[in-house]
Amino acid sequence: ERPQRSTHFERDPIGRLLARLNNDARQDFTYDDSDRLLSIQRTPTDGGRKLGVIAEKLEFAYDILGRLTQETSPQGALNYDYDPLSNLTTLTLPTGQHLNHLYYGSGHLHQLNLDGQLISDMERDDLHREIYRTQGKLTSCFGYDALGRKTWQYATTLPAEKLSQIQNPLIKPERYVEHTYNPIHRRYEYDPAGELSRTLDKLRGEVTYEYE
Repeated sequence: ERPQRSTHFERDPIGRLLARLNNDARQDFTYDDSDRLLSIQRTPTDGGRKLGVIAEKLEFAYDILGRLTQETSPQGALNYDYDPLSNLTTLTLPTGQHLNHLYYGSGHLHQLNLDGQLISDMERDDLHREIYRTQGKLTSCFGYDALGRKTWQYATTLPAEKLSQIQNPLIKPERYVEHTYNPIHRRYEYDPAGELSRTLDKLRGEVTYEYE
């Protein structure tokens, strides 16, 4: 007999989620007068306790602009700081470490670092579209057509000097998209109406899309 699992939901007259119940626990949700989530209280069932599920409460705080400023749990607090444009600038972890978000212009993210240690760098074109993203030893690259639609992307271990050649219009990007150094790559094709019609993925193969 196949195991069965069900989840039940309770809502108030305006549709807000008040409770979620399954075999392991009940979660209750509360809101303030502005419909912002204030807390989530988890209460385990007898079956949940046998599985190690424990009671836990999450609480949320907001500033006068309605931005989330703190998330508190038994493990500690997450604190959120923003710039004047409401871009998240610093996420302070329960350990006291700071996940910093660096932007340029009106809010285009270009770097993530943890107390100064680089996590990811982003490079954008003149239209502020992301074209490179570093992730440790991998670099993800993205290409677009004249209409701004993504046409290819890949993750590569090629050095930066090789990647710079992708910006050369005389070199077909397909040479790099499907390079053997790229463990992940995908291409996108669109129909005359602009709808996505096909993706070609190194890991997942080909997927086609049809529309009414």
